[in-house]
Amino acid sequence: YSKSRISGKFFEWYKNGNPKLEGEHIESEKGLNSDIKIYQYWNSKNKHLVIDGNGDFEENEEDRIVRGKVKKGFKDGIWTGVNNKYKYKYTDLYKKGEFINGKSIDSSGVEREYNVLELRAMPKNGIQDFYNYIGKNFKKTQEAIQNKITGKLIISFIINKEGEIVEPKILQSLGYGLDEEAIRVINGYENWIPGQQRGVTVRVLYSIPITVTL
Repeated sequence: YSKSRISGKFFEWYKNGNPKLEGEHIESEKGLNSDIKIYQYWNSKNKHLVIDGNGDFEENEEDRIVRGKVKKGFKDGIWTGVNNKYKYKYTDLYKKGEFINGKSIDSSGVEREYNVLELRAMPKNGIQDFYNYIGKNFKKTQEAIQNKITGKLIISFIINKEGEIVEPKILQSLGYGLDEEAIRVINGYENWIPGQQRGVTVRVLYSIPITVTL
């Protein structure tokens, strides 16, 4: 990692041990995320489709289908795909690795145009408002106070398509009633903007730490 962003060369293999992809995470010009440069790519039939950064990318997995051209290591031109998890088809336009715009069609035939691939689910009043709410409303239990419990618990939850918090789950427990208190507080926060993927509203998984001090 570099500046909290994944960086450097990486390799992927299929379950049977055959090579799948050789690439590199490079710093984005926009400085938000790492861009991916593709050097070599083999499909599931071990056919070498992208050679030294040029060729046709074609991935056919259980949950997705993706096709497009790679030039000098970057996505270029029209890329098409099918997302079986969220049941939509899409067409994206790239220019020298930069995403320009796209259009998706869901299972109901509704078309959506977008110029951002993904939008993270966010509280309507901003993420800091969410953190402030937790800090203000999380209360240590008497049992935890008596036993002088300190440490960090980690809780995950999902923001559903309606912008509601569902399925809270403790990933790292502190016990002494603190886990239940964390779930109570998380469930009490409302007003989230749902996440989107290619213009389609999707469920988004979050996990956050809550630090308990004396």
